[in-house]
Amino acid sequence: MVPPKAAAKAGLTYFIEIFIAIEVTEGWIGSQKEKPSLSAISDRLIYYAINDA
Repeated sequence: MVPPKAAAKAGLTYFIEIFIAIEVTEGWIGSQKEKPSLSAISDRLIYYAINDA
């Protein structure tokens, strides 16, 4: 996947497809007893992208 020009110019690289990030996040939040913090959600998504994607 080629990043948008503005992202490439800023030195940003591909991380994960948006639809996959949404599915992973919604599924994980739904499996938790309490709503996780934004930090916990970010950590889980990064973990997924590195280890499971």
